[in-house]
Amino acid sequence: MPKKIDLRESDSAFPTKLSVNQRNMHNECMVFNFSFLTKHKKYSLSKLEKDVYKALFHAVEKLSNEHITIILNRPKEQGVEFIERLKHVITPEEFIQTEREKECDDKFCVVRISKKGRLIGKLNGNLFYVLAVDTKFDLYDH
Repeated sequence: MPKKIDLRESDSAFPTKLSVNQRNMHNECMVFNFSFLTKHKKYSLSKLEKDVYKALFHAVEKLSNEHITIILNRPKEQGVEFIERLKHVITPEEFIQTEREKECDDKFCVVRISKKGRLIGKLNGNLFYVLAVDTKFDLYDH
């Protein structure tokens, strides 16, 4: 059932409404958000080689189809790993300003992309905010 959201200010003479379909949110599978990926070229998508892209999207596709509790209960080599801190600051200011960081776990979450790299981000329930792609394995101690 569509819900109407009033977009105008109270004194505006322009009647604008937006119809938004409400939907049930399903929290079973891991969801990836790349909108806060660092702009640092070393840890962004801009310098990735073709085979790393392929491995990255294969890992994202696989994890997106699996229940979050199964992923969290796997060994770190097959699921996720949590680390306290990184060697370099990669968290974009926009991520902090939107206060999404406060909604996430305190630790950084690491998803392995085979032996080609790691996705590093923050986890909020089943939502994984990708902050960096570490193909040089130098963002944290292994």
